[in-house]
Amino acid sequence: MLLYLLIVLVPTAILFGLYIQVLTTQMNQEVVDTMLQTLRQSALRVENDLENLKRVSDHLFSSLTINRAMAANPAAQKLEDQLEEMDDMSDTIHAAIESSNIDSVRVYVPDGKIYARERQEFFPFSDFYNDSIFSNINAKGEYLLLTLNSLGETEEREYVSYARQVKSMSQVGRTIGALSVNFHSEWLKSALDQLDFPENGLVYLTDSEGRVLLGNREKGEVAAPWENRSFQPDSEMSFHSNGQTYLIQHIELPDWYLVAELPNVSFLNDGQSNWIKLVFYVVLLMTFIGLVMVASSIMISSVARRIQQLASVFEDMGEPKMPERKKFTPHVFFPMFQSLDESLENTRRLIRTSYEQMEQQRKTQLMLLQAQINPHFIYNTLDTIQWLVRSGHSEDSVAVISNLTRYLRLTLNNGRDVVTINDEVEMTKAYLEIQRARFGDSFDLNFIIEPDTRECLLPKMTLQPIIENALLHGIRPLTERRGRIDIDIYRDQSFLTIVVVDNGVGMEKETLENLLKFYPAGENGYGLYNVNQRILLFSGDGQGGISAESEPGKYTMVTLQIAERKKLEESL
Repeated sequence: MLLYLLIVLVPTAILFGLYIQVLTTQMNQEVVDTMLQTLRQSALRVENDLENLKRVSDHLFSSLTINRAMAANPAAQKLEDQLEEMDDMSDTIHAAIESSNIDSVRVYVPDGKIYARERQEFFPFSDFYNDSIFSNINAKGEYLLLTLNSLGETEEREYVSYARQVKSMSQVGRTIGALSVNFHSEWLKSALDQLDFPENGLVYLTDSEGRVLLGNREKGEVAAPWENRSFQPDSEMSFHSNGQTYLIQHIELPDWYLVAELPNVSFLNDGQSNWIKLVFYVVLLMTFIGLVMVASSIMISSVARRIQQLASVFEDMGEPKMPERKKFTPHVFFPMFQSLDESLENTRRLIRTSYEQMEQQRKTQLMLLQAQINPHFIYNTLDTIQWLVRSGHSEDSVAVISNLTRYLRLTLNNGRDVVTINDEVEMTKAYLEIQRARFGDSFDLNFIIEPDTRECLLPKMTLQPIIENALLHGIRPLTERRGRIDIDIYRDQSFLTIVVVDNGVGMEKETLENLLKFYPAGENGYGLYNVNQRILLFSGDGQGGISAESEPGKYTMVTLQIAERKKLEESL
């Protein structure tokens, strides 16, 4: 019995305990990873809400209707003209927020406007300057600021607002008003409340310095990780400190952090205690089995010895010989360990595979959504058509409508995600003709296309974002020369190569290095990340992609390399 305990039970208990400790650590890490994934999904939802807020603000900021009305001198306007422009601006605002979760829009117009004190959608510009909430925006001029604030209504309610000053499109540098797009903070609170975390856990939003903005901690309090001045949060991280587990997810647009603060005991110590109890019960069971086996061996050996003695009496009729007793050696096997490891590994592999598939599907869907028609482009085009019709430029409005129809037909493309070079070029030309109607004939466009490339395939709307960046960020800021965009399309070995060169203002080295990094849609005006990802998915095996070079004040050149294909495939 002692030998059994020393040789079998003690080593087995030690090995089993070590195994359980490793398994517990792995399971704890799986729990942390799962919670971090949940936090990531919630951060994505918050960021999408904030992106929608910014998109509505960008649309209203660039609206000709709003800009011209705010720039008009109220002293030189008739009463009926001011009332008409108020109705036009109100229609533009309602159209922009109709399908969004935006609660309100505030337009701060010159104090002399008759509707400046309407105080539902329109407010005097002096209120904007005198409100301490917007002091940072006033100090920074045209810089944007995203902040939590209360708008001073009869019933105080907390809003998330995207506020900015508005500059005149016709007089550079002249401030003509301000714009604030808002939604209730309950949208963000609902995103935090839906997180499936332990009841004694805390979930909250902080700014870049760790001050709590929203959640179940006191507003304005500095979160525990930031109390250490050397703390530098990553975009996504998890760590343990002072009996707490912290999960942190960065929200890029406002430079906020979504933080989950959970006690370690909620999912670590309880699990270890259960496993220790399990080890104790297993040892007791093995001890009982060992005792049964030893008792059985003694009983069987005793019975066998007496039977042999009786047999020798009958055989030899003499003194019985005592046969040599064979020692009983217990054998204990644990095949369940290997089976458990295999089951655990298979389950982990299945979960990881399922997660990777879901993640890839989400990324693909996101890229496809971001590659679809920009609704604000449609809003702006319709706004331009409305202005042309009202101004009596009927022929110009018909031309814009024709180009918009051609653009939409080529963009929809019967639901296909790949198009020929011919279709992509035609869609780009239609887009640029619309842009000419909006911003004037301030640039030249030149295509050089090898004939045998016209039927080559590429992902739909690959060229337009490149041209759009060249136009908006390279050509439009030009003042000393006329803009020009050259597009060269040719075959290079097994690749379809597209080179886009503009003679615009160029970009700094830091901007160029970050050009293909991931940013939320529309941030900084460069949306090349998703275009590059779609090219890589289309080409396969990591082939192709986008490269760029630029010299400030002179030019920018973007080169696209796409695997050459001439047979329509549904793999994108």
